[in-house]
Amino acid sequence: MKDQKFRVRLSPSLSRQQDRFHISESGFWAIPKRVMADPKLSHTAKLVYGVLYTRKNADNLSFPSHKYIATALGYSNRHVRRLIEELEESEWIYKERRGIKKTNVYLLD
Repeated sequence: MKDQKFRVRLSPSLSRQQDRFHISESGFWAIPKRVMADPKLSHTAKLVYGVLYTRKNADNLSFPSHKYIATALGYSNRHVRRLIEELEESEWIYKERRGIKKTNVYLLD
């Protein structure tokens, strides 16, 4: 039992989306301890922060699409938008819109 590996089977549509976004089943999302320790944040918002944090550049800017985040975590786009609003209200991120058909830019605190 200890040596057995088990694999999550994705639905065909989710698997295709992950291929499109080059989301591999290996790797990890980094979530800072100070974010994890915030009792006001939901667990799902902390996961979204982890995606943003892992995708940030040297200037602490991150700009993945809602669809990328939703696909990576298995959430709907609407749920991702609500979680991003929760992170903004808690002042963990600051969002700047770049325009129609462009991803937002998030400054991480």
